[in-house]
Amino acid sequence: MPEVCSNFRIIGEARDCNELIDLYRQRKAELGLTDAWFDDHSGLSKGHLGKLFGDGQVKTLGPVSIHALNCSLALKFLVVVDEETEAVMHARWEGRERPVLPVHAKASTKAIARFTPIILSERAKVISPLGGRARAAKLSPRRRSQIARRAARARWSRAAAS
Repeated sequence: MPEVCSNFRIIGEARDCNELIDLYRQRKAELGLTDAWFDDHSGLSKGHLGKLFGDGQVKTLGPVSIHALNCSLALKFLVVVDEETEAVMHARWEGRERPVLPVHAKASTKAIARFTPIILSERAKVISPLGGRARAAKLSPRRRSQIARRAARARWSRAAAS
C-alpha cells in the first residue's frame, strides 16, 4: 500500500531509469491509460511510449519524455536522502580532498577604473590572434591566397602614396 502524506501520495521509489520506468508503467496501469491516449495527449510522437516502455526499450528517458510523462501521469519528483547509501558513502566523503575556495579581494572603484584599460588590452593581445587563426583554418588555400594578395596590394598602395 502506497504511503500517503499531507498533499501527495508516494507510489514507489526509484534509483535508476529502469526502476523509474517501472513506476511510470505502474501509474499508467493504475489510471487505465492506453498508448493511444498518450499518442494523442502527451506531446510525445506517435509510438514513442512503446519505445520507452517496450521490452526492447529502443528509446531512453530524456528531459522531454520525462516532462511529458510526469505531466500526463500527474507525477513529480521528490528528492530524498537515501540513508542506507549515505551511511556507505559517508566514509568516502570524509576522506576526500576538499577544494580550496578562492578568496575574493576587493578593489576600489578608482583602482578598477585605472587598471581596466590595461587588463583589456592584455586580454585583447591574447584573444585577437585566435579569431584570425580560426578563420584561416576554415578557408581554402585558394581563398587564403586571394585575401593575402589583396592585403599586400593595399600595403603597397599605401607605401606608394606616402
